[in-house]
Amino acid sequence: MKKQSEPSNSNRRGFIKASGTVAAGAAFAPRIAGAFSGGDDEIKVGLVGCGGKGNSDIRQVLSTEGKVKLWAVGDAFEDKAKSTAEAHGKGQHKDKVDTKGRVFHGFD
Repeated sequence: MKKQSEPSNSNRRGFIKASGTVAAGAAFAPRIAGAFSGGDDEIKVGLVGCGGKGNSDIRQVLSTEGKVKLWAVGDAFEDKAKSTAEAHGKGQHKDKVDTKGRVFHGFD
C-alpha cells in the first residue's frame, strides 16, 4: 500500500510531460507575439465615463507610442461627453483623437 504523500509514477510522468510542453510553449511565445506586434493597424478606443478616472485613463492610453486613436466618447451627461471630446481634441495628443460624430450621452 502506498502512502498518500508519495506520488505515483504515472502522476510523475504526466507532470514531466506537462512541464515540457509548457516550457516549449514559453520558448516560442515571444516569436509568436512578435508576428503580430509589427503590424501597422491602428487601435481605436472608446471612452465610456468622462469623469476623473476615465479622463486619466484615456490620457495614459493616448500617451503611448503605439498607433492608438480615441474614436468615441460616451457619458450619461451630454456636457461631460462633449467637453471631454473637445478637450482631448485640442490637447497634447490631438493627432490621436477623432471623435467626430461619435460623442454619445444618455442612459441608453
